[in-house]
Amino acid sequence: MSLILKKTHLSDQGNYTCIVFLGDWYEEVVVELVLAAKGTEPTIALVDYKGWGIGLTCRSNGWYPKPKAFWLVSEGKVRSKQSDTTITETKAGNFSVSSSITTESGVDHEVSCKIINELLGMESESRILISDALYPATSPWLAPFLIILLIFICLLAGAGYKVRQNYQKLSQYEKQKIKAQAGKCL
Repeated sequence: MSLILKKTHLSDQGNYTCIVFLGDWYEEVVVELVLAAKGTEPTIALVDYKGWGIGLTCRSNGWYPKPKAFWLVSEGKVRSKQSDTTITETKAGNFSVSSSITTESGVDHEVSCKIINELLGMESESRILISDALYPATSPWLAPFLIILLIFICLLAGAGYKVRQNYQKLSQYEKQKIKAQAGKCL
């Protein structure tokens, strides 16, 4: 005896009982139907620049049951830095995965996104190589510019102080001159 199901849906999961009768004899067998699905190949996209790093997002759809998502470093080991992973159930009852990380220049040249369906023992993986040229860089002129700017501000502050002192001395001299002229008029 065999049972063939075509175009199954998640609602078809469960126990099916097959009973065979032959005269007074019968045999009963219970078969449990468990469905699983391997989703689409993950896609990795460069989303934005975050500080001095690059924000990457990995997406895949159509998984059942709920999968697990990991980011790997070039050696194939699970990345130790934290990722932000969201697994959502769709209207169809399967799952979509979205996972994000921020990579760093000089550290993360090659990263992979791996999604695993433990029930099937199947996985999908996508890998991306990132050139250092893509990472935000500081201009070699930034440090000298900041030093020159600081010196200029200090010179302006010093010049302002000197002008104020001279103005106060001049102001005191003018006051004394006015008093002296007022004393002559009396």
